[in-house]
Amino acid sequence: MDIRHTATTCPYCGCGCGLTLETAEGRIQRSVPTPDSPVNRGKLCVKGWNVHEFIQHPDRLKTPLLRTEQGWQSLDWESALDHAAGELARIRDQYGPDSIGVLTSGGDAPGMNAAVRAVTRLAIAKGVEVMGIYNGYQGLIDGEIKPLHARDVSYIINRGGTMLYTARSAEFRTAEGVAKAADVCRQNGIDGIVAIGGDGTFRGAVDLTDAGIPCIGIPGTIDNDIASTDMTIGFDTAMNTVVELVDKLRDTGESHARCNVVEVMGREAGDIALNTSIAVGAVTAVIKEIPTDFEYLFHKMAEARQNGKRNFIIITCEGMGPGYSEQLCKTIEEKTGIETRLARLAHVQRGGSPSAYDRMLSTIFGVHAAQLIAAENYGQAVAMAGNVVTHNPLSEVAGKTKFVPADAQAVRAARSMGISLGD
Repeated sequence: MDIRHTATTCPYCGCGCGLTLETAEGRIQRSVPTPDSPVNRGKLCVKGWNVHEFIQHPDRLKTPLLRTEQGWQSLDWESALDHAAGELARIRDQYGPDSIGVLTSGGDAPGMNAAVRAVTRLAIAKGVEVMGIYNGYQGLIDGEIKPLHARDVSYIINRGGTMLYTARSAEFRTAEGVAKAADVCRQNGIDGIVAIGGDGTFRGAVDLTDAGIPCIGIPGTIDNDIASTDMTIGFDTAMNTVVELVDKLRDTGESHARCNVVEVMGREAGDIALNTSIAVGAVTAVIKEIPTDFEYLFHKMAEARQNGKRNFIIITCEGMGPGYSEQLCKTIEEKTGIETRLARLAHVQRGGSPSAYDRMLSTIFGVHAAQLIAAENYGQAVAMAGNVVTHNPLSEVAGKTKFVPADAQAVRAARSMGISLGD
């Protein structure tokens, strides 16, 4: 008897065990495990050993069946596939295609529009409907929702601010507010949300995910204080703005032989202050992470003035607290005799057209978010780590602030250039 051996995969479960079917005289005689299969390694369960029995069982279905009011109707494969496709189209027309919402929340940051643009265009290309949610989480609660089409996000990549606007929501911080926002999503057929913003935005995204509306977070804040990512949208542009303005202050400081204390944003984190102090050649960066030895600093300033130095730039972080920079100006004048002025740059740092880097970063982040949506991999926060775009669980990122490490490369570089940091 001539026996033919056919290597195949067991169809019973998702393990995918390898087996060989032995066929003779037009019938499968037995099934045996494939010895070199990496899944089952020559073993089979009782169903695998007897798989040939159901293949040849007289009650096995041999044609597609359609359940009708008159009972089961036999169909050919072409008719069965046409029916399935028609039903899928009917469901799509009745309930709509997959739909996501995109919002910006918290403080605005240059580059948010570029991220909205990337998410919208790529999602639409993948057959996903995009709904723009205006005014952040409060707008979601209030139902400020409109469809976004590719044309709607044209010519926004160079615009500062956010076309979706932003707002802070006390109502969303309550359980009732989150539940209401989730209900609005369901009423509008929104299956998930891309939330662009800082730490507060991420915490809101976690709450919304827990309420049954899965979210993806894109880090957008000039403060660069989001855990797990090296860079956030808007950070580069904000630094460029600070550098441009401080360069102008240096001109007038040189003319009047003054010290300019420049207070920058950053919340509790000192990234903006530290990095811009290097870029402008400041005498010090005052940040919470590294306490400053002011007596030593004042000594250096007085000595430099005696040697002919006319202007001094000191960068302080807003996280030092209310009134800190004003008091520092008074102390400098008392201790050194150098006329000192305060420049609080405030919200001008959030404005302006995004830099080339922020446009690129925002686009990369938006594309990655859309790819996560296509893979239905929600609950993630997009990140840049070692110049590679990646993602981390939102629940592990939200609520964690990234501070400047004491041994950061920027800290070492600043000290090497004579910028006082803790000394």
